[in-house]
Amino acid sequence: MDSFDVQVQYIDDSDPFNVLATIKHAEPSPPSRYNFVSGIPLCDQIAGVKKTLKAPQKTDDATFVYYRPSVKEYRYLDLEADMEELIPEYNLSFDGDAVMLVRNKLSVRVHTIIETLLNEEKNKLRQALFSLKRIFQDDAELVVEFVDNQGLDALVSVARDADATFQQYILKAVGEIVVYVDGMQGLIKCNEMIQWLYQLTTSRFKMVIKAVLDTLVLFVNFAESSTEGGNGTRTG
Repeated sequence: MDSFDVQVQYIDDSDPFNVLATIKHAEPSPPSRYNFVSGIPLCDQIAGVKKTLKAPQKTDDATFVYYRPSVKEYRYLDLEADMEELIPEYNLSFDGDAVMLVRNKLSVRVHTIIETLLNEEKNKLRQALFSLKRIFQDDAELVVEFVDNQGLDALVSVARDADATFQQYILKAVGEIVVYVDGMQGLIKCNEMIQWLYQLTTSRFKMVIKAVLDTLVLFVNFAESSTEGGNGTRTG
C-alpha cells in the first residue's frame, strides 16, 4: 500500500475558551512525522497518530484538521475518508508548512461550551462570555456547530439575568455569529434571542444600545436580502 509521510501536531483544546486553542492562534505540540496509509480511513489511523504525539484527546473525541499556517488555511477532514481520497478532493498539499492537527471534534468542544454557559458560576461565566467572540471569530465551523446545537438558546438563558457587562459580551458573541449566513439563519429561528435583542434597545447603557443596534441592522438587512433571493457564506 502507498503511504503519505505527513507532519503531525496536536492542539490542547481541553479548554475551548482558551484563545491559544483556536486554530489561528494555536500553540501546537512539537511536530512529528506520521505515515498515513492509503485505503485506510482516517478514523482508523487517528489512534496511531495520537500515540505518536502523546495527544491528550480521547480517540473517540478526536478529529483531524488540515492546516497551513503561512496562509491561515484550515479544513476539518472527513474521518471516514482516506488520504488518497482527500488529497484530490480538497486539493491538499503537504509541502512547506502544511500539517495535520489532532484536536477535539467540533461537537465535543461545543458541548463543553454550552455546559459552561448553563452551569458555571459568575466569575467563570464572565471569562467564558468574554472569550466567545474571539473563538467564534477564529473558527467559522465552530459557529455553525454551536448554532446547530441550540447554542443560541444557551446564550438566551444567560442573557435573562445578565448585567450590562454580560449583555455586552453576549452581544459581541451574537454579533460574530450573525456574520455568517448559517449563524443568521439560526438567529431567525431563535425567537427568544430576537425578543431579547429588541428589549435591549431600551437599555439605559449607551454601549449596549449601540451593540444591539449594530446586530439588528445586520438582521434586518439579511432578512431583506433573503426576501430578494440573496445568499452567501458571510452576511456582511
